This record gives sequence, C-alpha cells and structure tokens, in this order.
Amino acid sequence: MKNKNFSITVKINKISFYRKKTFFKQKINLKGKNFFAKEIIIIVIATNLKNFQLEVAPLPNYQQQKLERYFFYLRKWQSQIEKKTLHINDKNFFDFAKQWNYKIPFTALQWAISSFLLSLYFWNKNKFFVKNNFLIVDLEENLENLHLENSSKDFLQKNYHSVYKIKIGRKNIEKEILILKKIIHFFKNNFQKNSFKNSSPKIRLDGNRLWTEKELAFFLNEMKEDLSFIEYMEEPIENYSVLHRYQNKVSNKVFFAIDESLCDKNFENFEKNILKKNFSVMVVKPSLLGCLSKIHHWIQWAEKNQIKVTISSCFESQLGHQMIFRCIYFWGLQNRYHGADTYRFLKF
Repeated sequence: MKNKNFSITVKINKISFYRKKTFFKQKINLKGKNFFAKEIIIIVIATNLKNFQLEVAPLPNYQQQKLERYFFYLRKWQSQIEKKTLHINDKNFFDFAKQWNYKIPFTALQWAISSFLLSLYFWNKNKFFVKNNFLIVDLEENLENLHLENSSKDFLQKNYHSVYKIKIGRKNIEKEILILKKIIHFFKNNFQKNSFKNSSPKIRLDGNRLWTEKELAFFLNEMKEDLSFIEYMEEPIENYSVLHRYQNKVSNKVFFAIDESLCDKNFENFEKNILKKNFSVMVVKPSLLGCLSKIHHWIQWAEKNQIKVTISSCFESQLGHQMIFRCIYFWGLQNRYHGADTYRFLKF
C-alpha cells in the first residue's frame, strides 16, 4: 500500500449477485479435461460513492464446488456489511479482508470479496494501464500464429511481443526442444538486428510440474546455448526443492518461478529458505491464492527477499482482469510484464 494515510468512509446500500455463463473461443484443457464454457458470479455493490462490480470466477476442474455453495457464503458476507457504514484506513485495511474471508473455503470467492477493498482504494480511478505485450503459445497447437516464416521488418514491428509464454511438457521433449530452437533461431535472425528498434523477446516456459528431473537435466543440456532467451521456467518438475541443483549446471543461469505450489494448502509449512534457494520469480494467481491479506503476505515476503513477482490471471472476464489490474497497481508492479490477459480466450 503506497498511501500510508489512506482513509475512506463508505455506506453499503445494497448488495446483489447473479450467475452468468461465459464461453471460451476454443476448448480449454484444464487438468486433462476439456472445457468450452465456465460459470461466474457477478457481485453488484451499491454505495454512497458509486456502484461497484466484482467477479467470482472459479477455475474449472480446480474448484469443483457448485455455485450454490458460493451463494451461501456470499449471503453471509452480505448480511455482515449491507446497510452498514464502513470506516476503512491503512491500519485496518487487511483486517477487513481477514474478517470478510473468515471460514470461506473457496479461494475465488475470497479473492473477489477482499478485492472490494482495492475497488474502494481506487474508487475514483477508472483506467489502469498494465504492460501486456504478451503472447501465450501452446506447442500442441499449430505454430502458424507465430508467423515464423514472415520476417519482414514492417510485419515484425506490428506483431511484436515482448514476452512469449510457452506451454511445455505436453509433447515428446525432443520435439519440444526442436520447436523452441526454431523459435529462438527466428528471434536471433530478426530481433537482434541493429535496425530493429525492439529488443529480442523473452520466453517464459510454463511446465505445470509435468517433467521428470531427468527430462529437466536433458532440456538444460540441449538448450544451453540458448538459455539467455529464457526469462524463467515455471515449476518444470514436481519436486521444486531440488531446482537449485540445475541452476548451477549451466553457465547462463535459468531462473525458476514458483507457481502452482504457492496455492497448495500446506505450502506455508515449508521452510522459506527452500523458496529463496530454488526460486527467483513468484507467480501470483489471485483467484487461486485467495484472500487479499494472504496475497499481501507473499508479495511482501518475495520483494524483501529479492524474488520478482508477476501477477497472472485464470480465464477471468474483462471485469475480473480489472480487479487484477488494481492488484498490480496497489503493489506498484505496473512496470513489469504480467500474465494478465487470459480474457482474450473468452467470447463477449
């Protein structure tokens, strides 16, 4: 929180909510299951300041409970604050988040409810600019959308992306390495020319813990000449406590990022020095991590220990992404490239 003298008084006149179905532009595979749509909840909060909207967006196949259970906890929160006047300041800001989220078992709902505090913090700010020059690539799909054969300067400048997030662990590892080398070869031949104004893009590899340690070692050895193009790898293996061994095996240090493990229920019981030893980047997914106070805890800890934080979305709508943009601004992270653009996969 940048504003150490923050204070606001707001009267909650009415809270209403309704469910809504959103459709993906194409099928989305989550934990081995295909989805063509997802259900969300829209919360409307009428106050003396203005009307606010929030989105509850459970990620399919991760948060399986029926939405009726979400409505049960929403009504409890509604009874706590509706028709009440709230006095919120920098001293009690996160206390409200903890109080509102008390005993709520669903992280997507925790995030939505506690993010109302961010809406109040930025209540008179309507536009947020977040660096999202970002392209998500799945190596299972056709690579035509990368246009690797078109190297005209005009085309490259119009279609430039600063970050390519590439899913790995879905194909045979030799095939994935061949494709990655093709992409990097394209970068070398086009983006490192002195006549091109943009710097060479960086690659973020998203492993989802699908590789074995043997595969990771093989990958690092095969890619050792091109590791400078890789900004970081998100948890390529399940046993993250041994990643530091592989960082020391290559001259170009690969930065590993913690992702899924941050959302594990027992993760807080792990020793913090294991994190510092194995990771230099932390990927925060608000709707999977939950309460604003918990997000605050991890971001503060990461920044204190020189671990870079990036914020990532989970197929929320544009409304849900506005909530994430407020989160990015709240912690002063807007000058980094974040993965907050998955609304592009939804139909509107």
